Amino acid sequence: MDPSAQHSFCGLPYELSNFQGHFKCEPSVIVGRPSDRQQLANLVKAYPKVKAVGVGHSWWRQNFCSGVNSSAINIVTTELAETLPASQGKPERTISVDEEAMTATVAAGVTQRTLLRFLDNYRTAKSPDGYTLAAFSWFIDQTIAGAVATATHGSSFKHASLSHQLRGLTLMDASGSIRSITPSSDPHLWRAASVSAGRLGIILDVTISIVKNTAVRRSKEDISTEEFVTSLQRLQEDYKAAAGPAVAASSGAANQDGGNATAAAAGGLGSISPLASYAVWQAVKSFDEVQLFWFIPSRMLWRVTFERLTDGLSDEEAAKVMAADGPSNGLPEGAHAQMKVNAVGTGIGIDVAPTYWSDQYRLYLSINVVPGVYPARESYVSISEMENKLYAAWNSYDQYEVAVPLSKAGDCLGAVTKELYGPAQRWRGFRSPALVRFIRAEHSYLSPAVGEAVMYVNIEDHLSYINGNTNEDFQAVLRVFRSPVCGPARLHWGKAGWPQHAQCFDGAAEYPKTWCDFGCAVHQLDPTGKFSAEADRDIWQWSATDSSTGQRVADAGSCCSSSGFDHARCKCASRTDCSKE
Repeated sequence: MDPSAQHSFCGLPYELSNFQGHFKCEPSVIVGRPSDRQQLANLVKAYPKVKAVGVGHSWWRQNFCSGVNSSAINIVTTELAETLPASQGKPERTISVDEEAMTATVAAGVTQRTLLRFLDNYRTAKSPDGYTLAAFSWFIDQTIAGAVATATHGSSFKHASLSHQLRGLTLMDASGSIRSITPSSDPHLWRAASVSAGRLGIILDVTISIVKNTAVRRSKEDISTEEFVTSLQRLQEDYKAAAGPAVAASSGAANQDGGNATAAAAGGLGSISPLASYAVWQAVKSFDEVQLFWFIPSRMLWRVTFERLTDGLSDEEAAKVMAADGPSNGLPEGAHAQMKVNAVGTGIGIDVAPTYWSDQYRLYLSINVVPGVYPARESYVSISEMENKLYAAWNSYDQYEVAVPLSKAGDCLGAVTKELYGPAQRWRGFRSPALVRFIRAEHSYLSPAVGEAVMYVNIEDHLSYINGNTNEDFQAVLRVFRSPVCGPARLHWGKAGWPQHAQCFDGAAEYPKTWCDFGCAVHQLDPTGKFSAEADRDIWQWSATDSSTGQRVADAGSCCSSSGFDHARCKCASRTDCSKE
């Protein structure tokens, strides 16, 4: 973590727990702190179960922990020699900028905050005001590898998630071999590796697009929950009318009918015509880059908008951007037993007076949304270093995020508000504001936005740690999001909600056009399940049937080709090994 944002409760790199000291792995699981790539490869080969971790910004233990005993090791990427200089005030040794290509290559364990600060200060004749990322997240203290592995995002229909802004990455696979993957070198593996949830191997570095740090005007208005739902319903209907059949056709199934996998891997809208892309842009542009802070107990929102004052894009250009694609201890050297770290406690009084706390958050966060004209890095909102220190160390919380298809956004929020403000008064289970953002459709197999633009809703449970009881008001709202009226909304790959809101997870149902394509990438890069973590049996399961006979295929891997899952010969099938009843 960037030293300016650190606090004392983060377990890593000594204990395997999240950034607040919760979701701890079994004490016998080994923690790996390799110093270089050779030592890393030795550890990958030495242990049957391996998982990469960064600074622990996760609330999903089963996918964070590599296993349950000493045959499993979690590798801490921040301790590699190619990353350590970033936390020692020497980020220039971990980041390189190519001004001609407009890209930055970054060591995997470097945090998003460190990268953004370095780019801001990278001032040259070509860009006197420095550079930044085209779109970035609110929380920026996770590593860049962790961010892209989980499709971390800001709010942008044009630029989408950090994964979509990637131009290449370097990965160590289960054999300890190093692979450089780009959209053109291997379109199939690119669509898998650009959002991999850590399932394919250990990311070593990424190459990501950058933009000039030009002036952006930030504005803010207060709106009611009712106004928000009405505007979302209008957006939903405009989007459906503009996209038409393209909403279904753009589901990311590049190989469904032998389509163009290369174009899809490059991030394009595939079968959507340029005219349809322009029409979709016209329908959604009023929400482009909009971020909303929803103070649920107060029944009001901040609607924060941004206007780029230089280098702006015409509507035609914006539509094109949317359519374009993006050993002394007896262990091996670098492996260590865990050291216990205390976890964050609970905030005094947070269990009462929800409206009071909602208003306090409004005061606390208001400095982040002051209207005005600022460099892009400052204008687009993100949590500050001091805010992160105070917020993370004050009260334990679980963070959830769901991706609602834009074609259901209005109906979904209508149902959610009925649950929140109806007879059960579920709003009483919320304290901090929900953060609502929007991104375009993406082509990475596991992107929650694969196939359709989405509305992301980020919400936090600040009550369940107080007495150990379930925050039923909060969980009832999650159940609405996971119901058909909302999609069901897909869960974020790095946040809470697993497994309770994804019991007997059926990837073929939730990612119908792309789940088995990702399975083929796993079959190629990790055939023994080294990187499957504790979530192996719960999540990472693939089945297929023969398209001509309808019979289940004994080995789903037999349906794989060098370009992914053979959709003509096989059909990706739902699980039969468990019941959701």
